[in-house]
Amino acid sequence: MSVQVSVQKIKDIWSPYRMKLWCRTTVHMTDVRREIKLGRFIKKPWSMRRGWTSEQHAQRIAWLVVNGWADPIEVDVGIPGIMGGFMLPDLITDGNHRLAAAIYRRDKTILANVSGSASYARELLGVDI
Repeated sequence: MSVQVSVQKIKDIWSPYRMKLWCRTTVHMTDVRREIKLGRFIKKPWSMRRGWTSEQHAQRIAWLVVNGWADPIEVDVGIPGIMGGFMLPDLITDGNHRLAAAIYRRDKTILANVSGSASYARELLGVDI
């Protein structure tokens, strides 16, 4: 089941603009702004078969900023206490470009499929799953 999740709550924990997710480098909002201004976009989602440059990731985010999307991102909050402790897994398992676009657009919420501990999802993101 998909739920609306606060972009700000996710951003406080996991921001694609603060992390080295793509090409082991960081994509900045100024990179996205530049690609929008220049009209350089990548419509096709990222392919695991080839690596992209940070510029290409910015172009993908730029396309999403301008055109939007309909599919939810995938969020995994994990399960506290498993493996003798708790470490937050890769919170966004699919949808970092969409999340980056939502942050850029200052969207209040984003559609997400949330998995993991229901009580931790409520505590961390304020959603019931």
